[in-house]
Amino acid sequence: MPTESRTEHQSLDADKFHRKLDELDQNLFVEILSEASKHMGIRPEEDISATVSKSFSEDVLKIELSGPDYEHFSVVDLPGLFRIQMAEDADPTGRRTLGVLTKPDLVDKGAEDKSNFNVCLAERNKLEKSLFQTEPWTVVPHDRAGIDALKNRLNKLLVDLTRENFRDVAADIDQAVGSCHQRLQAMGPERSSNAEQRGYLLGIATSFQYLTSHALDAYYGRDAVFASHDELRLATVIKELQEDFSTTMRLKGHTREFWRSKNGGLVGANRVVNQTEPSDDSDLENLPRQESRLLLTVDSERRSELRRTLSNLKKPMDIPRDNIDTWIRREYNRSKGFEIGTINPSLLPALYHEQIRYWRYHTMEHIDRVIEATHSFIFSLLRHVCPDVAIRDRLWARLLGPLLLSYDKAIAHAKLLLEIEELGNMRTLNHYFAVTLKKLRHSRMQKRLENSPSWRTQDDKKEALLRLSDVLNVHISNEDQAVEDLHDILQSYYKLARKQFVDAVSKGVVDYYLLTVSDGPLRVCSPQLIGMLSDKELDEIAEENAESAAERAHIVRRLKSLEAGQEAFKT
Repeated sequence: MPTESRTEHQSLDADKFHRKLDELDQNLFVEILSEASKHMGIRPEEDISATVSKSFSEDVLKIELSGPDYEHFSVVDLPGLFRIQMAEDADPTGRRTLGVLTKPDLVDKGAEDKSNFNVCLAERNKLEKSLFQTEPWTVVPHDRAGIDALKNRLNKLLVDLTRENFRDVAADIDQAVGSCHQRLQAMGPERSSNAEQRGYLLGIATSFQYLTSHALDAYYGRDAVFASHDELRLATVIKELQEDFSTTMRLKGHTREFWRSKNGGLVGANRVVNQTEPSDDSDLENLPRQESRLLLTVDSERRSELRRTLSNLKKPMDIPRDNIDTWIRREYNRSKGFEIGTINPSLLPALYHEQIRYWRYHTMEHIDRVIEATHSFIFSLLRHVCPDVAIRDRLWARLLGPLLLSYDKAIAHAKLLLEIEELGNMRTLNHYFAVTLKKLRHSRMQKRLENSPSWRTQDDKKEALLRLSDVLNVHISNEDQAVEDLHDILQSYYKLARKQFVDAVSKGVVDYYLLTVSDGPLRVCSPQLIGMLSDKELDEIAEENAESAAERAHIVRRLKSLEAGQEAFKT
């Protein structure tokens, strides 16, 4: 390796020198050193007639010896203290560096002329031993003189360094073994046969159902995956969506607000409208919508899979400008027939169907959100139990069709419930309707009587006393009476129907069709489905490709080598 002080031509000449040998003997080594010396611009030691007089070079001669019998250490031959900084940079503490003084037999003047490189290794060792038995070399300790002493010192240095780093090396090996096991676990067992493929997929489906049951029961402490993935907390997600739907239907389900007086008593529309305020069932646009408290996101790819399934209805924009009193009175007058003292029987159903016109939008929006949450849960859980991307993608493609069919069933049932309300008759056997209607009528009567002249005793704790004549004189027109009756019947029935409808959607659509039914979306990835797959389908989904098989073989070989290293450290 030429130094930076070399010219470009000299550097190119030095770079050309490269030798690779399968075997190395003494004579060949001497020849290579001689040739290297010429390229480095120094005089070969065996050529005293050479014209080059430079004994040292800043170039570096790098000799690499590799093989199973060689130790892992480097030897840097430095002329005296020349470029000693190299060793200090590589080993600042000096714990891995050993200084070696070479060629002590050449320190005397004229000794170079007497040197002989053409001797065998045994003869060379004999000459070295003889040298250190003569003056002045006898003062050198025997454990620090000669090639045998150097071997012992190097061996001791290597052993000491190995022991010093024993724990770190053992820890690295343990970590590497654990990494191999994790990778093999992620890849699953070998899948060269249909039986192995089915067993692998059954393991995935079993884990999927095991975690699904915990997600539905809200047993989130049973597995660590629930701590870091909110979308897998299915029971909580669905509960919050259900509560959101119930609140939305209560506040925004009707097209016109029902009215009540400021002190709680219901009144008859046009005569006291300026004294009224929205009821507890009114559409309060200024109230913030109760959003899910869990952070839920549905990626674009999952949403695109549902684009033909979700309803995606547009929000109704034709918000009525008239209040409920004006609307009922107008419809009453537009529906008069030849009846005497009664109300057209078709009017109340027409009013009810108009009042629930927003139900379809809010209901289908809710079902869309639940389906998205369910779909996201299924894919996220599958990603957890099947980390192999290729197999997961193929398995997901097999599951997607049945999933979409199960969503369609839930949507069809939701539409059926809507059609029952939108097209069916107003019927109920629930006594809550009669109780509510009675309270509304009593409240109206109470409000009117409170405005009548009355006589009170001096005891404020006693109720007011009304004259019979004052009571008999409390009356309203037939039209006002009809409008009040229509309003109260509509409000009483609507309130009951809305609660029953919300429960029907919650139990019939969400809980049954999307969560618990045996052929629902949460049961698609099941051991039963895996058991019914044909051999061809198993090959298409779980067959291990050549790349995966090669990676598995590599990991297994590496694992065996690492485990052998573990055993070596133990002994």
